[in-house]
Amino acid sequence: MTSLRPRIAIVTRTWGGDGDAPSIARLVAGALATRGDVDVVHLCDIKEVRVTTESIFTVHSVPLFDAQPVRSAIVLAAVEEGGGRGVPASVTNLLDRWEGDAPSTPDVLADIDPTSVLFVGSSQPYDLSRIGAARSVFIPMTGRSGIPESERFAALVDAADVVASIHPGEQRDLLASFGDRSTIAPLDVALPLNRNATDQGLFGVGWFGRYVVVIRRFPADGGRYAHSVTHDLMRGALGNIAVAEVDGTKWRIADDQNTAELPVNPTRVNLWRLMANAAVTIDLRPPDVFGRETVESMMLGTPVVVPSGSAAMEHAAAASGGVWYDNLGEVLDAARAVCEEPIHTALGRQGRAYAESHHGDMDAFVARIAALAGV
Repeated sequence: MTSLRPRIAIVTRTWGGDGDAPSIARLVAGALATRGDVDVVHLCDIKEVRVTTESIFTVHSVPLFDAQPVRSAIVLAAVEEGGGRGVPASVTNLLDRWEGDAPSTPDVLADIDPTSVLFVGSSQPYDLSRIGAARSVFIPMTGRSGIPESERFAALVDAADVVASIHPGEQRDLLASFGDRSTIAPLDVALPLNRNATDQGLFGVGWFGRYVVVIRRFPADGGRYAHSVTHDLMRGALGNIAVAEVDGTKWRIADDQNTAELPVNPTRVNLWRLMANAAVTIDLRPPDVFGRETVESMMLGTPVVVPSGSAAMEHAAAASGGVWYDNLGEVLDAARAVCEEPIHTALGRQGRAYAESHHGDMDAFVARIAALAGV
């Protein structure tokens, strides 16, 4: 029997994993699944189209040929290290070529025949002129690199009925670059944070009293800097407060006399438990595209210290829920300042109000993304 529900397609390279981009793709897909049947078109390194069922989604894995993500990441890292906000036109053609080619995508979408298409992520290497949906939404997730001066990116903006931003900085940059030629709207992704799971705190931490959380790597397979502020330096500089460290699968807490390994699984729920009872969350990781853990920390009422120029900083600045650092030399000063009253209480209260308003209402998010997709 034919379904009377609208059929919605999500085209993305980020499906699977626990980073910001795949998390947003799944949250968008889950929200839309309450309003229609969702097909995910996943561009990936396979030889031929494969269709599988994953929970409530039909996933069409589509071959992506000749992609060079490592080379692209190196170039983008070099641009960011140079202090750039936005990829210069001199390198965008090269980056576009390194995205590869997924030529069967339009044919797969034609077979799906969706009411709406959502382009999730700006890497969409196929012939856009062959996409014939009634309505389309572009969610670029540009990240720290800003808005690229790319013909392909501009074509995605022009092809979409609306472009949705995932943090205040991206909204500002998109409006500056494309506000005169497209509708730009904040997506305000709702995060499914389970407050009841944080009531007990994390086992083994309470004995240490007041503490800060330092995130070096999360999720366990996420990015990590080889060199950063050491645990000993952080603990010594902060004085009479313990330091809990999240570093992939290794979690520990220490004060000036004792150190304890935390024998816990490196899950998001356990991170919530750790952040919920901390004085401050200090993020020492390479920035991701959304800054999810920053928003979650603020939702729990815990102020943040985050890297400047990141999506996390944009949330912290919009919320007045934390401070940011330009270099590692500023991390300790920032952490000390946030731990002091009345700054600590004010930042915690302001951050929580912002995070709950913009990212804490799942029903509002479902209605918002459904309206953008026209379903």
